[in-house]
Amino acid sequence: MDAEALDLPARSFGLVCGTSILHHLDVDRGYREIARVLAPSGRAIFLEPLGHNPVFNAYRRLTPSARTQDEHPLRMVDLEAARAHFGGLALEHFGLVSPLAAALHGSRAFDRPARALRRIDQRLFTLMPPLRSWSWMVVIVLSRPVARAEPDRAPAASGPRASAAR
Repeated sequence: MDAEALDLPARSFGLVCGTSILHHLDVDRGYREIARVLAPSGRAIFLEPLGHNPVFNAYRRLTPSARTQDEHPLRMVDLEAARAHFGGLALEHFGLVSPLAAALHGSRAFDRPARALRRIDQRLFTLMPPLRSWSWMVVIVLSRPVARAEPDRAPAASGPRASAAR
């Protein structure tokens, strides 16, 4: 189903969640649809990549076959755009130095350095909040959808851009 024009009734879900979906969408349209189908007391939770870190962006440029044409890692402006559709926006950032542990992934030596690097990430994010925008991933929690005078069901678009259930 087209995630920018869901064929679902308004206010019908207490929880909407997804992993790496929003960065494939026109975020304003996606937020609008999530707000429309989310119950007033519901929550929407997404895990999404961010696009500010120059090291991660260089990796993305070196591995274009690992991405689709419609991908655009979210920017802070994309996250702030959610405020037009939700009264509540909470963000938790992950992966500043911890992706270095990927070099040990699959080995018995992975767990301990990975945990230590995650702790370093969280400490850096606490001490220097602007570094959060350089994180690899962000968990987005949306709540208190803004009520709009819209039809109960969004019109079907021509051709789905992204699946609503990934």
